[in-house]
Amino acid sequence: MRALLLFVAYAKKIVYHLIDGNEIYSGEKKMIDERLSDWLAGLPSALSLEELLALAREKGFGILFSLLALPAALPIPAVGYSVPFGFAIILLSFQFVIARPHPWLPRFILRRSLSSVLVKGMKEKGGPLIRRIEKVMQPRMALFFTPLGRILAGVMILLMGTLMMIPIPFTNTAPAAVVFLIGIGLLLKDGLVLFGGVLAGLGAIAFYALILIGGWQIIA
Repeated sequence: MRALLLFVAYAKKIVYHLIDGNEIYSGEKKMIDERLSDWLAGLPSALSLEELLALAREKGFGILFSLLALPAALPIPAVGYSVPFGFAIILLSFQFVIARPHPWLPRFILRRSLSSVLVKGMKEKGGPLIRRIEKVMQPRMALFFTPLGRILAGVMILLMGTLMMIPIPFTNTAPAAVVFLIGIGLLLKDGLVLFGGVLAGLGAIAFYALILIGGWQIIA
């Protein structure tokens, strides 16, 4: 009987830890005063992923998810970026789920550069869009900023990063948009936007499933 009571007490602690809405993700900082649009506008005309990681390190994972997904989400002409960016997003999603304090990427990815054309496109096309989104965002729905919410968001980002790497023309926009939404939701602590991104991710998975089923039937 005592063992059962100890088990119940321990289970309660686990459940409370998973749904505690007061927990703030480690490595994530609110950017209500420093908007993503302003941060994006201040980026240099061209930079490497290593420089981007260094600039964003103290801002947490949300800003990296948003910026890495932005070129494909808009979409901005970025031939050859979907696979390395998708792989980077997958690696970061693993670290996010296990609550790593700061993001890390291997050297061969960090050597990749964001061209001046790509950065210009992110600023010109992404900046106005992000400013419109930021006007309606606010910290809310704290339930999604718990360990359970972290796992849910991280798994969805991992799946979307995987879909971004699939070499099917014109199909990586949807998963990239999902990663962008979840990223900016994390960044500004807006659980409604984060939840919307997760729902959109489920739609993207269904869309890819239809493509694969249709392709298989054509081949068969």
